Amino acid sequence: KQWYQRRVAITAGIGDHISAQNSRYLKSKDHQHLFLLAASLHTELHTDRSTLDVDRIESLVGQISQKFGNDKFVKSITKALPSSIPTSSEAGLRSKFDSVNKKCRRVALLTPDHSSFGSFVLSYIMSTFSMSSGSYTVTPEEGGSANMFYLSQAANEIKNNNLDGAARYLNQLQSYSRNELKRSSWMEEVRTLLELQQSVKMLLDYAKMNINAI
Repeated sequence: KQWYQRRVAITAGIGDHISAQNSRYLKSKDHQHLFLLAASLHTELHTDRSTLDVDRIESLVGQISQKFGNDKFVKSITKALPSSIPTSSEAGLRSKFDSVNKKCRRVALLTPDHSSFGSFVLSYIMSTFSMSSGSYTVTPEEGGSANMFYLSQAANEIKNNNLDGAARYLNQLQSYSRNELKRSSWMEEVRTLLELQQSVKMLLDYAKMNINAI
């Protein structure tokens, strides 16, 4: 009888072990699937093309939401994603920057107290000269034009493929240059793209962490 009880206990233990192994296997498959979907999203959001494949991105987000909707973390990330996907990629936004930069520079030296036609012409000439002579390095603290300095720094960030850094400098623009920036959709597109990229990175890190934990 004792021998039989031991056999039953051993068999039950083996069954529990197999069940636990199977559960870990299924969880591992789920996290691997999440990782693959998030990796595909990451690739789409970091494309070398000038435009994003919006349909593809929306499809991948939909698959993640449908498959992992019961996961609280994944659900919180997907629910916080922007409602609209920007059409321009990082490469596209870097190309668009040149146009935005030129428009903001033309009025960089204008202020509410100096906004006459003559002031506009002077601002245009001086900004054009500054653009042709290279980077503007005189800081506002040193008595330089804040707008010219921030635009120059933003241009340097763009050359270094740093959209976030460029956006941070442009966000400090003042007066007429700031108005020109608001007329374009550049900042909004950059913020949306960066937000998407950050969210996808969080999904990737979450999937990696769970795969390694199993």
